[in-house]
Amino acid sequence: MLPDRHRKCSEYLCVFIAFFAITNAQSNSTSSVPSSPCPNSQLLCGGITCYNPSTQHCSDGTICQSPSRVCSAQCLRDNQICVKNITVCNIPKNGVYYSYQRYSVQSCNGTCYDSATEICTNGIIECPNNCSGKCYNSSVYECVSGSLCPVGYKLCTVKYTLEGSEYNTPTLMCYNSSYTACLNNSICYNPSRVCNGECLQNKKMCVNNLTTCNIANNGLYYDYQAAAVYSCNGTCYDLASETCTNGIIECPNNCSGKCYNSSIQECFNGTICNLNESVCYMKYTDWGDEYEPPLPLCYNPSYQACVNNSLSLCSSRVCNGQCLEEKQLKQIQLCNGICYDTIIENCENGYIILLQMKAEETRMTNEYQQAKINLAEFSYFEDKDKWNNLFDVVHQISFKLAEFSNELRSLEYIHAHDNRGVLPY
Repeated sequence: MLPDRHRKCSEYLCVFIAFFAITNAQSNSTSSVPSSPCPNSQLLCGGITCYNPSTQHCSDGTICQSPSRVCSAQCLRDNQICVKNITVCNIPKNGVYYSYQRYSVQSCNGTCYDSATEICTNGIIECPNNCSGKCYNSSVYECVSGSLCPVGYKLCTVKYTLEGSEYNTPTLMCYNSSYTACLNNSICYNPSRVCNGECLQNKKMCVNNLTTCNIANNGLYYDYQAAAVYSCNGTCYDLASETCTNGIIECPNNCSGKCYNSSIQECFNGTICNLNESVCYMKYTDWGDEYEPPLPLCYNPSYQACVNNSLSLCSSRVCNGQCLEEKQLKQIQLCNGICYDTIIENCENGYIILLQMKAEETRMTNEYQQAKINLAEFSYFEDKDKWNNLFDVVHQISFKLAEFSNELRSLEYIHAHDNRGVLPY
C-alpha cells in the first residue's frame, strides 16, 4: 500500500492521462469527418449526386423535380402520375405524363386516366367520345373528318403558307369561320385578306376587290390603307401619298425615303407625324434604359408634354410643354390653341393681348374722342389758329392710335417663355 503522498501523485497522473486521452479522441473524431463534395446549399443524394433541395427532391437515391414530380415524399417515374398527392397510378403504354391534365387525372385499377375525356367502369377505362383513336371532351372539342377541332371550328387542308411557300405535305388545320376563311388551300383573315374569292399572300394587296398588286421592297400589307391602294403596272401604291406616272410610282412628299400625305401629315427631321402632333426625342425607356440614338416619337401637345426627353400624359391642360396643376386651370386659358395668363393677358379675335397694352389703347381712344369733342365745340371763324391747332392734335392722336392698334392686332403676344415676345409700349 502506497503512502498518502504517493497515492495523491498517482491520482493527479490518472486525471492528466484521462484528459489527454479524451482530447486526443475528440481531435481524431473531428479530423475523421469527411467534408461534403457538394457546393453550398446543395445536398448529397445516394452518396453520389448533389441536388438542390429548394427545387429538387431525393428519395431512394433518385432525384426528381419538386413538387411537380413528387408524390407522398417519393419520386415519380416517367410512367407514373400522382393522384391527389396520395396515390400513384401507372400511365398506359406509350403515354407520357405531360400529356395529361394533372388535376383531372384519376386512377382506374392502378392505371391513370383523364376524367375530363375518359370514364372508369368496373376497373376498365372507356372512351365515350373517340376521334381517330383519341378521346376528347365533347363540350370543348368536336371530331371533324377524323381531326379534333374546338367546337364551332371547321377543317381546312392547307398547302400554302401566307408567304407563298408550299408545305411538303398538306396539313389539316382548324379555323374559325367567323373571322377567317379557307380559300385556295390557305387560311386567311376574312374579309380583310380575301380578294375575289382567294386568300391574299402577305406580299399582296387587293385592288377594288377584283385584282391583286404586289407590295414593293420590304413593305407589309398593314402599312397600307386598304381603301387607298391601287396598282401601278402590277405594283401596289398608296394613292393618298404616292402617284403613278407612266407605270412609275413617284413620291411627291418624301420624308427620309417615306412618302406621306401633306394634307394630314408633316415631316419632322425624318419622322412623319400628324399635323396636330409634334416630335419628342426620347432618351430613356419607362424602365430607365437609355435609347441610343434618341427615339423620335410623335405626340399630341394638347394632352401630352415632352419634358427632359420624356413623355408625360396630362389629365389636365398642357401649356408650353408643361402639365398644368389643378389650381392653374382657371388662371391659364387657351386662345386659338395658345396658352395665356388671364391675370396679365386677354384674348381678342384669336390674338393674345397684354392687358397693360389694352389699357394704353383704351386711354389713347378716350384722348382721341375728347380731342374730337374739343374741336367740334370750337368754331373755325372764332379763332382760325386755335382751331387749326386743335385739328392737328386730333390728327396726331388719330394717327398714333391707328398705328398702335394695327401693331397690337398684328402680333401674337405670348408671355413668360422664350418663344413669347412682349412688345414694350
